[in-house]
Amino acid sequence: VVEQIVASVDIRHDGRFARGWEDVDVTLLGPDGHVIRSPSLNADLTLRTAYGSATFRPETLSPLDFQNGIARVQVLPHGRTTVVIQVFPYGTLSAPMRYGD
Repeated sequence: VVEQIVASVDIRHDGRFARGWEDVDVTLLGPDGHVIRSPSLNADLTLRTAYGSATFRPETLSPLDFQNGIARVQVLPHGRTTVVIQVFPYGTLSAPMRYGD
């Protein structure tokens, strides 16, 4: 299997959260925008909030966390403040995740 260079990541969620854990998918993308199934990563990916506050499970992703280029992460937003997720080292930002029952 030939490892492929990861150019960026995509962060997907349903845009809303209530009380409890939310599922978020992190997808590895190549220079052409296609999903990378055999990633070559120089470092693990770290998830943080760029806005708001949340707990991530797991907080760090290695190539082993990805199945067919996608890793599912659980996010627990703190309070009702909108959350924007950032993935390092790429700096990619998610769309806002807003509170709503």
